[in-house]
Amino acid sequence: MARARKNKQTAFAQWLDESGKSRDWAAEKLNVTRQYVDKLCRGEGRPSWELAAQIEKLTRSSVPVSAWVNI
Repeated sequence: MARARKNKQTAFAQWLDESGKSRDWAAEKLNVTRQYVDKLCRGEGRPSWELAAQIEKLTRSSVPVSAWVNI
């Protein structure tokens, strides 16, 4: 029997949804691929410290660098 995947949504994904911003928009602003933004939103990866700082700035501190520590 296959295990059900947990649909883990990161603070970044929640911020994008709540602010009405698309993942394409985020990818463009952060100069990364849409696929990488999707991966971050699913909690399947952790950004570099530099990218985490860019995300913090982009979200006006709604998603601080520390949000990525336990992923």
